[in-house]
Amino acid sequence: MLAAIVVFLYLFIIFFDFLPVAKSGRKKECIVYLALLTISFAILILYVFGFKLPSHFRIIQDLIQKIFGI
Repeated sequence: MLAAIVVFLYLFIIFFDFLPVAKSGRKKECIVYLALLTISFAILILYVFGFKLPSHFRIIQDLIQKIFGI
């Protein structure tokens, strides 16, 4: 049931948000938009079906520590 809600919401986003951008003719923006939309959809579907996704917190924390020397 939750997967159906996710699919419906993404179809809603594509219909009302992506299609106007696609019709505007900005090709590079469409490619980036579609790539990010696809990645977020894949991650959310994996989460809905119970797959354990690795946390990105540790990677971000290490990166900030290296940049700022904290």
